[in-house]
Amino acid sequence: MPDENHDCPPFGQAVRERREERRMTQERLADAAGLTTKRVWQIERQDVNPTLATARAIASALDVPLELLLLRAAVIEGDRARSARARRRSART
Repeated sequence: MPDENHDCPPFGQAVRERREERRMTQERLADAAGLTTKRVWQIERQDVNPTLATARAIASALDVPLELLLLRAAVIEGDRARSARARRRSART
């Protein structure tokens, strides 16, 4: 999936992408993970960093291993770095 929101942090974007794949609202994810909707929103926007326990609860609620969410976040971060390098190269020419 292309990076649609550069303001969203990689982990938050990975959560959002999986949540949307599962056709879940933030409210439904929050209920399933035992969190508030505001906390889910903050995590997706990186206003707060989730604890490991919270990240695991989110992954469980999304029916995905935490490791896969973290891997997706790493891919997003790598894609952004490559895009930034490409933009810098094209700006020099």
